[in-house]
Amino acid sequence: MIDKPRILLVGGNGFLGTHLAQSLLNRWDVRIFDRPRNLLVAADNVRTGVVGSGSEMDAAMDGCEAIIYLIHETGSSPYLDSERQSLTRNMDLFLTTMASAEKCGVKKIALYSSGGAVYGIPQKLPVCENHPIRPISAYGVAKASMELYLHSAAHSKGIQYLILRPSNPYGPGQHPLRKQGVIPIFINKILKGEPLEIWGNGNLCKDYIFVKDLTMITAALLSMEWENKAYNIGSGHGTSLLTIIQTIEQITQKAAITNFMPPRSTDVPEIVLDTSRVSQRTGICPCTSLADGIGATVEWLKPLLNDRPG
Repeated sequence: MIDKPRILLVGGNGFLGTHLAQSLLNRWDVRIFDRPRNLLVAADNVRTGVVGSGSEMDAAMDGCEAIIYLIHETGSSPYLDSERQSLTRNMDLFLTTMASAEKCGVKKIALYSSGGAVYGIPQKLPVCENHPIRPISAYGVAKASMELYLHSAAHSKGIQYLILRPSNPYGPGQHPLRKQGVIPIFINKILKGEPLEIWGNGNLCKDYIFVKDLTMITAALLSMEWENKAYNIGSGHGTSLLTIIQTIEQITQKAAITNFMPPRSTDVPEIVLDTSRVSQRTGICPCTSLADGIGATVEWLKPLLNDRPG
């Protein structure tokens, strides 16, 4: 029996990482490194520790052929009281990981970047990978900086890289009480009869992709030759917040309570991804409709509500 190559998911014990681990098992020996918290995957595949610790990262990377970088700390962290601290903290975590990869001889690095934040306000739609990188948020600046570092490291250190620019992933396992993931947050509030906060008029339009479609496409890319390229991964369709709300209402048979707030300067008003590069490369297109994906997410969330009526 031929041993599978080992891949390390840095920050892999979360929503996206747990789905990704399942998608990679046929091709890879999957190992996960994350901070200590409730384990969502098999414990024998997990190394817990501090991502900012070089020695703990070195130990986690032992024997790995490739790594996938999934971590991005958000405003819920005590480190992140300002945009400057957010950028500094997240770049430090990424560079620590890259230093460990160099020390351990890991030459394949895949980065989950962003299919929206790195582009900023689109010049035209849909947005292809050659669109200028002009982020308007600290999150986008950090992701763009990581991408540029990988490009530099390919020339100076001989690494191979993949940059994955997903749209907005959603699906079972995405916890509604965290700040990311508008779809589970809206489902949770509608099921509980709590008001939704809508920043702007609700016509803000983004590209959403069901998590299993995202990880299936990622697994296909990782199984091919790594070409030092970026790939948009999305549905290729724009959906407004109002449409998401209406779809949840139809599936749950519950009416939403909406509070409209002033628009935020860091929100891109519309983003839809051109996904022709990845579909031509892998031969795969997302197959889960918004209604089916939201329906699956609703069914996953219901038990978490403790059968609360209303």
